[in-house]
Amino acid sequence: LAIDTIPTGSEGRLNDQTKGMREIADKFAAEFSGLITDGLVSINENEDWVEVSLSNKILFKSGDVEPYDDAFPILEQIARILKGQDNALLVEGFTDNIPIRTRAHPSNWELSSSRSAAVVRLLAHEGIDPQRMAAIGYGQFQPVARNDTPEGRSRNRRIVLIISKDANVRVTLRKKS
Repeated sequence: LAIDTIPTGSEGRLNDQTKGMREIADKFAAEFSGLITDGLVSINENEDWVEVSLSNKILFKSGDVEPYDDAFPILEQIARILKGQDNALLVEGFTDNIPIRTRAHPSNWELSSSRSAAVVRLLAHEGIDPQRMAAIGYGQFQPVARNDTPEGRSRNRRIVLIISKDANVRVTLRKKS
């Protein structure tokens, strides 16, 4: 007769946190299955975090930082999934390598930072604790595709949500480096 043991102490907490990451990833996969099929959302996970990548096609017009009207329900869905959690949330903005030079956005760093800050602001408005979040802008310097084709540039323009198993956003930032 085998007896199941329930882990205690830090090992049990780690198992619970890892299980929690799987549950969060599953919720995102179920909620955004259509957008995943369309290639507009992708989800990756490991034992430390869940990464949700959102194409700028569904969030922002080119060079703009105000989300499309159709983006608000998507951000509300994200907030519903994360509201009951205490995980840290990094919101990362990325652009392609086409230069932008406006008064508000003299470079892609400002554009990517403004976009991630806009997402953080809207998630906070939807009830996510602002102390759990950070807005980060990478500009064009972390591409996932080549920038020499329209398709590659489109893939590089994205917002990525990093949902950490840790509750402290600054700890998450240090671990991610």
